[in-house]
Amino acid sequence: MKLVSEQLSGLVRNSLSHRADEDGYVTWLRFSEAQLQFYAADSFFDLMSQCSSGVCFDFETTGHELTLECRTVDLNRKVLAQIKGELTFGEILQKLGDTVRKVNQAGSRLDIIQHFDLYVDGHYTDAVRLGNGPIAFCLNNPEHNWRHVRIWLPLYKPLAIRSIETDGELTAVPVNRPRLLALGDSITQGFVAGKPSFCYVAQLAELLDYDALNQGIGNITHDAAILTDWDTLPAPDLITVAYGTNDWHSGKTLSEIQSDVVAFYRRLNEVFPAVPIVVLTPIWREDLAIKQPCGTFADLTGVIRQVASAYPQVRLVDGLAVSPHCAALYSDGWLHPNIGGFSYLAPRLYRAIKGWI
Repeated sequence: MKLVSEQLSGLVRNSLSHRADEDGYVTWLRFSEAQLQFYAADSFFDLMSQCSSGVCFDFETTGHELTLECRTVDLNRKVLAQIKGELTFGEILQKLGDTVRKVNQAGSRLDIIQHFDLYVDGHYTDAVRLGNGPIAFCLNNPEHNWRHVRIWLPLYKPLAIRSIETDGELTAVPVNRPRLLALGDSITQGFVAGKPSFCYVAQLAELLDYDALNQGIGNITHDAAILTDWDTLPAPDLITVAYGTNDWHSGKTLSEIQSDVVAFYRRLNEVFPAVPIVVLTPIWREDLAIKQPCGTFADLTGVIRQVASAYPQVRLVDGLAVSPHCAALYSDGWLHPNIGGFSYLAPRLYRAIKGWI
């Protein structure tokens, strides 16, 4: 059985829109078209908004083998072009050297390879490396019994898919779970977890038995315009918010950051006055003792706490309390959790909110 182009949409979870090219390749997106226009104003944000973080295929099949026909974007070249527009070659080398040193000092491993995660009947069975062309999956189903299959798409590399083909029957699974909206930066998006189903948003959603729309965007700060178009979209059942670590490094004064945070939460309350909201304050980072132009890390966290706590539908979770304080659990040795770091964070975040929602 083979499904092509937009026939695949009935199998897709955690997406708000999609785009198809003239060859029939479709990209499923985490944002509406109006939201994509906001991110399009910045070349890096535009690129990150086109990544499929959190999007997955969810279906039942009698197949033993399955193939996705894929097309990817050369993300490294695009990101490098963006960086070159902002930094000198010497600065690029220095930043790369600093990152490598931190990874080595932490005894961590920077996993930048992108994968699909395959689940069969609820069990994680394989990680299949992303590439151009046909991507094959073995479902270990030679008897051709009905199996529930979920395939998580890569976290931060734009991807288009033209077809799914299997040597059996295939049918969509009804959508019946509550929906989580996850707002945040690169940590929410899943940099650099390596395996898409192991970022904290995906793990938290499975612990809650929710579907999760991951609207994390690398390098983003508090900005009320992030919440564009939610007046016209179906409201989620739960929201998590995790901004702040980039605000602290933005070079702004504390007063300027406070103005951004106030505007963001005012808008969030206007759009979602009755939806439970979990605010995760910034998690541990290796350089948190270094004072920034806005002040200390505690100063930044205090602003978020003060502003967000004014709204009755908000529950605050201390990011420092639920994240590991061990550089080896961060892929880059200082900021972005690896699979171990995310697997430490997700259950602690779950325990902090499970009795509240």
